[in-house]
Amino acid sequence: MKDYRGFLIRNERKRLNISLEALSHGICSPSYLSKIENNTLIANDSIYDLLLEKLGMQLLDKVEEEKLRSMLDLFFKYYMSSNQQLLKIMKALLEYKDKVSSSTLFIQYQLFLLYASEMNLQVTVSVKEVEKYYPYMDNQQREYFHLFRLSSGNIVLSENDDWIYVRTLKAKANLYMYQKHIFKAYDLYKTCLSCAVELGTRI
Repeated sequence: MKDYRGFLIRNERKRLNISLEALSHGICSPSYLSKIENNTLIANDSIYDLLLEKLGMQLLDKVEEEKLRSMLDLFFKYYMSSNQQLLKIMKALLEYKDKVSSSTLFIQYQLFLLYASEMNLQVTVSVKEVEKYYPYMDNQQREYFHLFRLSSGNIVLSENDDWIYVRTLKAKANLYMYQKHIFKAYDLYKTCLSCAVELGTRI
């Protein structure tokens, strides 16, 4: 898995027209910075923080970052279980929209925005926008991404896809039922059933 921060540092350095030598001075060697930017190595967090600070990027403090991490975990937990607290936690998370660009949680937050875009008209994030971060996603994040594409009718299951997609798709249909989107729920239940039959999975 690649680290999104390397991608961010490279883009921001080029945007500001700063050389490798200038940015790396006092932090690491230019060759080491080049490897960070090209994701041929993963540095420790302190190196990323120093580089981002030198580029003028706003960083979340550790307490705030852990709070955000917990809320993101809760959002996906609530989403999959159709918990009534989902909309409340979503509202709290949207307050971080302009604060996460340099956070280690940026990818997870983009996935949150993707899911939230179906429940909040003020959130406009497309699958295509989030897909460009796919190389930087971990396995769980890729599952969330594929789930969203599946539930939106954007992919076709193959024989190698995991049964968890069907299970989480059913959870999303349950959420639609809770929100009284009956026809959306009905369509997802039908999709869920056909996927389950294809996978040979009983739910």
